[in-house]
Amino acid sequence: MNLFQRWKQTTIANKGLVFSSFLMAFGTLFYAGAASVQVYIMSRSAHDASVQTDKLIKAAQTQASAATKFAAAAQTQADRMKELVDKAGTQTGATNRLAEEGRGQANTAREAMTANIDSAQQDRRPWVGIRVECSTCQQFEADGSLNASIAGVIANSGKTPAVGMKFTTSIAGPLKDGGIPSIDSLQQEADARLRENMSRMRPEVAAEVARAVKETTQTQPIIALAPNAGQNFGFGPITYTGRQFQPGHLPKSQQPIYAIGKVTYYGTDRKREYVTTFCLVNEFGHREFGFCSTGNDMN
Repeated sequence: MNLFQRWKQTTIANKGLVFSSFLMAFGTLFYAGAASVQVYIMSRSAHDASVQTDKLIKAAQTQASAATKFAAAAQTQADRMKELVDKAGTQTGATNRLAEEGRGQANTAREAMTANIDSAQQDRRPWVGIRVECSTCQQFEADGSLNASIAGVIANSGKTPAVGMKFTTSIAGPLKDGGIPSIDSLQQEADARLRENMSRMRPEVAAEVARAVKETTQTQPIIALAPNAGQNFGFGPITYTGRQFQPGHLPKSQQPIYAIGKVTYYGTDRKREYVTTFCLVNEFGHREFGFCSTGNDMN
């Protein structure tokens, strides 16, 4: 009996058992193969992952190395820039110092030039002064009165003419505060008194007074004075009563008497006004006039 006949005689249950065993064996082999394939695939994947990881690690290392080199280069560049900035700062400081020195030298040169110009102008300008030639031309009378005459010369000792010259004189007592008068202070006091008096007048009368004051000013006409030339001036003769102690007579006033004057003038360029003032004083009980402690100036 061959194998096929024996199979035919086998019961269905045994046939099922054989088929089940066959299927189980086939399944086992199939699962074993599948497991082997899966293991292979996983191994291959792990290998590929390892290769990729190595590549990523190498790429990261390459990038890190490049970044390190870049950082080093940037630091080198920064150091170089700092060095250049430091040098530039040093050069700027030196340049500023040179500029300051240049400005200082320019200012010094300008000041020297201005001083030379001023010196030249001072050397060439007119100088008008007062020379008193008779300050003792006074005499006491028997009643204690003083007959006074003062004579002098306005002289230009400069090298150029004095033009537009005005000469104003006055005889006065002390100021209200006891100070030494001047032409300007007397004018201020006179103007104040005039304004006070005119404020009490009718408008038409005040206008007439103002016109009369303007017409009777003591300022002499404008003149020119050549170099080394002079112009005579004088006060008096004027009589001052009670200027000397007399037995049985009370003095009228023991206040000093001042003879004052002011000269204003210009150089030929007429750019600046120059002023010369003088002040002579007669003290009570004295015959002569002497120079005041202040008020004798030239500019």
